Amino acid sequence: MNQPIEEDGSVEVGNHDSHEVMQRLDALLPALRERAQETEDLRRIPDESIKGLQETGFFRLLQPKQWGGYEADPVLFYSAVKKIASACGSTGWGLLDHRRTQLAPRPLLSAGAGRRVGQRH
Repeated sequence: MNQPIEEDGSVEVGNHDSHEVMQRLDALLPALRERAQETEDLRRIPDESIKGLQETGFFRLLQPKQWGGYEADPVLFYSAVKKIASACGSTGWGLLDHRRTQLAPRPLLSAGAGRRVGQRH
């Protein structure tokens, strides 16, 4: 964490560059905008939108680096959600509600609890 944040909200982390995630999100916005009414009608995020978000790397923003994520600062994550919500408010709302649960264990991971994750006793 504590990486310098660029103007677009991106943070360079190790070999991964969250700036690229933000650029890929920019490219996805027109498709999210086009599916905004479908999202409302379905009352869920369409599968095509989820796939597009996966391809941008969005779902790995808060994931720890040791598990293949970007371990981005939460400010970057919320900047990404804001960007998504500018195209489709419902998608942004759904992602915000879903992803907030990933922030809760962060203090535990920094306190060493992450060493126990996945270990069997």
